[in-house]
Amino acid sequence: MLKISLLSVVFLFSHFVSSQSLPGKNHQFAAEQLSFTYQSFDGGTFYKCEHSLEDPLAQDWMVSCGENNENRKKLYRVHLWVKEYRRSFEPELSLEILYWVTDRSRSGKISGHSSTHWIHMREAGEVMKLQLSQGVDQDLAGLYLKINLD
Repeated sequence: MLKISLLSVVFLFSHFVSSQSLPGKNHQFAAEQLSFTYQSFDGGTFYKCEHSLEDPLAQDWMVSCGENNENRKKLYRVHLWVKEYRRSFEPELSLEILYWVTDRSRSGKISGHSSTHWIHMREAGEVMKLQLSQGVDQDLAGLYLKINLD
């Protein structure tokens, strides 16, 4: 029969507990903290983008890239969610990052691209910047995002 001490169970539980069960800090961003760009993977097309907060509670942003010519303009709704979890044990800091992009460029043909990432840091240092990208346009281009956390 296997004997496991209570201390061993507590130790194992603390290392395998889901970060989602811990209280975390949601980051809400000001427009100045974010920067979006659109670039085709072949390097032929590059657009700077403008963005505005559409839903503050959900951290949903409208992102518009390209020229005003309707055939060349890209329009996206971006759900950006960054949650920080701090603990007194390893990993001391975890970041949960949701970067979900809905392409609104063509009416009637809405498509989505999403990713969720977890970053686990052994020591709880201060994160100053995040850089993310999401494939768009049938993975022929990327919507690049820089987040300044300072």
